[in-house]
Amino acid sequence: MLVAQGLADELALPEMQSRFVAACCQAGRVIDYRRYAGCDHLSVVAGDSPLVGELVAWTQQRFVDALAEGVCGQR
Repeated sequence: MLVAQGLADELALPEMQSRFVAACCQAGRVIDYRRYAGCDHLSVVAGDSPLVGELVAWTQQRFVDALAEGVCGQR
């Protein structure tokens, strides 16, 4: 699972998202957690967001490998 968090998000608070990711990691799930400074809830998925290119590459890799790397936590 890829989780992207805008650090300026006031709807899905970064602290709450970090706790969610930590709980998932503790439960043995593979989570690629990416945080983006200066992005809020909508700008993190805007066309000019650094997430967009990373998300496309991440998704293409899932079609090739099917499984994500053994990442759990923040990048």
